[in-house]
Amino acid sequence: MVLDDFTDQYVLYDGSVRSVCLQYSAEPASIQVVLRVRRHQSKRRYKWCEATLLFTDVQEVHINDDDLLDSEYSDIVLCPTDDGGVYLSLDPYGNSGVPHPEDNDVIISKNVTINVEENAT
Repeated sequence: MVLDDFTDQYVLYDGSVRSVCLQYSAEPASIQVVLRVRRHQSKRRYKWCEATLLFTDVQEVHINDDDLLDSEYSDIVLCPTDDGGVYLSLDPYGNSGVPHPEDNDVIISKNVTINVEENAT
C-alpha cells in the first residue's frame, strides 16, 4: 500500500504499538513496526486493523522509550520526508502532525512497505 493511501484511509491516532523488530545485522538495515489502527468505513464508523510497516534502507533510529511495546498512543507522525524518504514518530512532540526536533521514538528510512490485516482484533 502507498503511504498516501494509508494515511488517507486509516486513523493513526488512539491506536497501539503491537511490536517493533529491528534487523540491523543485514544490509540494508530494516525495521518492522506493527500498529493497531482503525480503517474508515463510513461517517463515524471504523474497523480495527493491524498494519505492518516495513522500513527499509533505514537512515536514523531514535527509540528511547521502555514502554513502547503494547502501549497505547494518542498520536503518531507518519509522513514523507523532503528527500523522498519516510518519517515515523511514535511519540511526537505536540500534535501538529509534522516532524519536530523534540519527537521521540523516531524512524527515518528511504522506503516503507505497508500491509494491513483487516480482520485483526
